[in-house]
Amino acid sequence: MGRNLREYFSTPKGRAYLALFGFGILFLILGVLAAAFTAAPTTAAAAKTAPIDPVHNRGLRALLILMLGSPQVPAILISIGGSLVVLSAVEIIFKVGEIYRADLSLFKDFFGTAALSTDGYLAVFLEAETAEWLEEKDKADQPKTDAGLNNVRIPHPPRNAIGTWPKGIKHIIAFEDLDAVIRIDVEFRKFGGKLHVIVDEYSDHVRTRLPKGCLSIGLGYNNVTSRLADLSKGLFEIGYTKTQYPSDYVGWKENDAAPYKEFQPNDGDDYALIARVLNCKEQPPAPCIICAGHTATGTVVASEYLADHWDVLANLYLNQHPRPKKFEEHNMAVLLLYKKNEPNDVPRVGPTRFTKATSDGD
Repeated sequence: MGRNLREYFSTPKGRAYLALFGFGILFLILGVLAAAFTAAPTTAAAAKTAPIDPVHNRGLRALLILMLGSPQVPAILISIGGSLVVLSAVEIIFKVGEIYRADLSLFKDFFGTAALSTDGYLAVFLEAETAEWLEEKDKADQPKTDAGLNNVRIPHPPRNAIGTWPKGIKHIIAFEDLDAVIRIDVEFRKFGGKLHVIVDEYSDHVRTRLPKGCLSIGLGYNNVTSRLADLSKGLFEIGYTKTQYPSDYVGWKENDAAPYKEFQPNDGDDYALIARVLNCKEQPPAPCIICAGHTATGTVVASEYLADHWDVLANLYLNQHPRPKKFEEHNMAVLLLYKKNEPNDVPRVGPTRFTKATSDGD
């Protein structure tokens, strides 16, 4: 919304109304000052407390009247200033409301009605746990003596805690991911929505029904992301390297007929993925959003870009040629490119793909 307002006020019409508002305030200030200086004290008490003594005040009043041409000028200035302020303020308020309504409509089109649910739009984090730590003597057939201790590295523990381990920690959520998701939540709340953070409970083994709409954080180790990739039918693919230290990557097609290949950015670049996949098992189809990265840094890049530029992503639907894509019919995947050594800079929008949504699969 802020970006749209800035764009409006950078147009000649927007600048004209801002100028009118500024001139209106200026006229009001001049009118009030003129009225204050040209008003004579009406009582002896007022004369004693006047900031300028009566003799000089009368002279100043006469001088101002001479300069302004009429004792009615202060009222005229105030009247003109008030009219300009009201006229420009009404236009500005109307425009703010118009932009908000347009943004709200675009927000609902892009994220779906679930984004405004009172229960909150689900933000699904991968389910990561700490390994339980046991000493060598506990690995034998002896009962555990330190059950529940976690193998977590605390880089700067309190002095008295050195040599001990925390216990009872189960799920791990990357702080950077959570911080970025909080920014998305702030954007949702501008439109009356909110996020509800949960850990991944949509394993292939359990086959829990996908949510009506959600935000999935992470690539190859989040079951929701994996299932949405399968559901998207040709939009993108999640692959896993067969190296000494295997990990996940985005499989990408140059066109519908081409095979999937691991996406390779230019030297010095890395990439992140934002995808919008329709869950057509729901009616109307429910949009699910994926924010993922080739690395953990990429996941943060994707999440922050969604928070700050979701409208740019939504307009990719509307700006397709020769015909716009339909929010209720098409999936979209966008690769964001960023410099590895400058991950905080706004990433560049890279290759983008659309596919027709289908209820097949999952």
